[in-house]
Amino acid sequence: MLTKWLGEGGSHAPLYLVGGSVRDYVLKRPVKDIDLVCPNAKELARDLAKTHHAALVAMEKDPHAPCYRLVNRRDPSDFLDITQFRGSDIQTDLADRDFTINAMALSLNQGFPSQPMQALLDPFNGLRDIKNRNIRSLGYKNLDDDPLRILRAFRFSAQLGFKIEEATLQDCTSLASGLNRVAAERISSELMAILDTSQSGSIIRLMWKSGVLSCIFPEIFTMEACEQDGFHHTNVWEHSLDVYEAMEGLLGRLDEIFGKHASQVRECLNQDRAIPLLKLSALFHDIGKPQTGRYDEAKGRTTFFGHAKKGALLAGEVVNRLRLRLKDQDFVCLLVSEHRHVEQLAKPDVKKRARMAWYRKLRDLSVPCSILAMADNLSKQGRMCSEDERATREQYLKELVREYFDTAVEILARPLLVNGNDLLGLGVAKGPEVGRILKIVTSAQDTGQVKTKDQAIALAKNMLSQVE
Repeated sequence: MLTKWLGEGGSHAPLYLVGGSVRDYVLKRPVKDIDLVCPNAKELARDLAKTHHAALVAMEKDPHAPCYRLVNRRDPSDFLDITQFRGSDIQTDLADRDFTINAMALSLNQGFPSQPMQALLDPFNGLRDIKNRNIRSLGYKNLDDDPLRILRAFRFSAQLGFKIEEATLQDCTSLASGLNRVAAERISSELMAILDTSQSGSIIRLMWKSGVLSCIFPEIFTMEACEQDGFHHTNVWEHSLDVYEAMEGLLGRLDEIFGKHASQVRECLNQDRAIPLLKLSALFHDIGKPQTGRYDEAKGRTTFFGHAKKGALLAGEVVNRLRLRLKDQDFVCLLVSEHRHVEQLAKPDVKKRARMAWYRKLRDLSVPCSILAMADNLSKQGRMCSEDERATREQYLKELVREYFDTAVEILARPLLVNGNDLLGLGVAKGPEVGRILKIVTSAQDTGQVKTKDQAIALAKNMLSQVE
């Protein structure tokens, strides 16, 4: 791509490949974003745009590092960003970056170097930290200048499998309150990237222990203070961390757990941002417990009746504060609301009618909801829950997923035999009665009690006569 835009001979002007693109090249990872810097970004971008008949888009929101994007007019996905030096020269630019592993550069004055590692500019020993698998900041001030870099440290740790160096971690703790001045959308982007990694449980725990996570989610304090007994052996927050880690374990064993249905489960989980949202739901599935806990003397333990419903409201406040898309907010709130319901459905005496109504309500979201319930079940290690009970409950939860794919999906795809207009034509008054009768008739269709439109109409008339 660089050769296409710059030519074989390079730019014939001071131009450097920097940042994550150099880091990923060294790590032999796919280079997704090409970061170029130079002292005359606007002029160079204008010249290249003229040479390639490309569109030029100025992005000058940051006056200290304006960026200019060249866009191929025939293929808008083909573009190149050139940014002005942060400071007077490349050394100053690199010194202003976040971590040593992102503060390296390659000169492109004569094209891409034939011996890149020999031409590497590495004033802060980024190569050494890559070799030692360390995340090391360029200093306290660099983190304080943009506190989002605190979350970037944890993201790089999660994505690269690197350890955050101790002094950097201490600085992250000291500066964590600065996250309050960072836009919610920027925080959400970093957080979702962390959650989207496959082994982020230890990272989330480190964010909590370092005091960073509670600056984003102050709800953690009340969850930590809420003790549990009976089915659990830890407080609400630490149980939620256990559920999170159990969730990652389940996601890594889909073939073993779901067998022939594993590919269908993956298809559900690959929709949009289902996996990071599922993990976020795990962190806050019990957020309603602190406000619903009551000690029951007769039972000799604390109960949390209604915590799922209350939790959905509180989780809604969390995801709204993160400025997640409405679709994503609905995902999290629905899973928090339903995580107890699905466990109640996973019993041998539950009628098919109840399960089908739940499948119809959640559709494909019944799959991540069942996985959340499985992780919750695995994390119940209290005196009132035995290994046999956990194994039995897990089997029933797996059976819910199997039934959804084997039976429910096909049933739910069928058109309804009757609709609201049909009921109005029978004389049902407008209002909630239409919904009530339609729900009963739909349930009868889902369970095979009615199979034709005439049968459905007959059932509706019977329901109407009972009302009259």
